[in-house]
Amino acid sequence: MGMNDTLEIVHLEDEIGVSEIVKSTILLLEPTCSLSQFFDADSAISYIEAHKDEIDLLLLDVRVPGSTDGIGVARRAREINYTGVIAFTTAFQPPQIEIVQELDCIWLPKPIPLNKMQSTLRATRRISD
Repeated sequence: MGMNDTLEIVHLEDEIGVSEIVKSTILLLEPTCSLSQFFDADSAISYIEAHKDEIDLLLLDVRVPGSTDGIGVARRAREINYTGVIAFTTAFQPPQIEIVQELDCIWLPKPIPLNKMQSTLRATRRISD
């Protein structure tokens, strides 16, 4: 967890409209959080590799541009021993149970219901405290 209990959140989403809605929702629920938004897998991976110890939550859309998808980003994060929370957002079917277990992640439907976002942020806070 970053300084002063600030949650550090990385959000990967290639649709600008969705990205803005998620940003508003997160800032409404966690006004003091630090939110870094990325639009493709590769820039998200570079950031995660550089900051893995400060990040509390990876919120990853599954279908994104780049050399891999959201699941690949999560896999890379776990490979470099990222221990924070990983949540996938997808408008399609949830990832297979094997992926959920392998990556120890949560799945959020898209658009993300407010209460689901709230419980995810709450869980993240508990884990990172």
